[in-house]
Amino acid sequence: MFVVQRIVIVLIGIVLFGAGQLSAQEIQAADLPLRKAPQYKDMLPLSFSLQSQCSFGDMNALVLDMNPKRSEEVLLTIEKFGTGGTLQDSSIHVLSDKQVMTEAHANHRFKLHLPQQADDGLYGIYICKVSKGESRRCNDKKPANIQQILGRYALTTQKRRFQIHMMHEDVKQQRAAAGYEDKFYYFKPIAVIDGQAYILDELMSDGLYDKYRSHLAEHGIETDVVDSIQFYDRQLGNMPLQNRGDRVHITMPVYHKGTCNRRS
Repeated sequence: MFVVQRIVIVLIGIVLFGAGQLSAQEIQAADLPLRKAPQYKDMLPLSFSLQSQCSFGDMNALVLDMNPKRSEEVLLTIEKFGTGGTLQDSSIHVLSDKQVMTEAHANHRFKLHLPQQADDGLYGIYICKVSKGESRRCNDKKPANIQQILGRYALTTQKRRFQIHMMHEDVKQQRAAAGYEDKFYYFKPIAVIDGQAYILDELMSDGLYDKYRSHLAEHGIETDVVDSIQFYDRQLGNMPLQNRGDRVHITMPVYHKGTCNRRS
């Protein structure tokens, strides 16, 4: 009887100790919407779709900002902060297909390599436009001002059809003067810690970014670029990444007339 009691006590101690360890790990990032990303070695499975709405969205800003007279690519990339040079093709997915950029129900799945063999540090998922002859990467470009771009246009109703129009003639002149500079229109960070990729799956406040900075510092990751990440987030206002079990999902909203009330 004594032996049985001792075994039970030891087992209870093991269970409690294990639970204590698990809690400690959870508390490490308890206040952060930090989630493990599905990952196969240095490959990150991704999917991309457009979310239809009866108003302008991020994808409209990208399309409206393109130069119809110039050859341009729209790229989805994974890049590490503070790196340059040529980005390997396995870290690039081309989204230039018009159907991908305008079809509200398009859903595309693919895998991209984490550059630098998934060394610990901060990476980014970008969507940018690149002019022919320019570098096929996004992190050497400036973030677009989504609201400023969309502010040049208006949705109007004519014979129950929604049409996109420039707001004013002076805006057209400003647009022409600004040129068609390559920019990125989507950005979300990925932290690689001990070889494992982590995403943020909620919108981040300033307070959460402070905790994110502290969490990264605890794991020996340089945090100087977190200010840039925070700035990109404010400037772009993109929807957060989603962990869908077997992949990380990227969503961009887009205007689609089918979601509008035709009678209005």
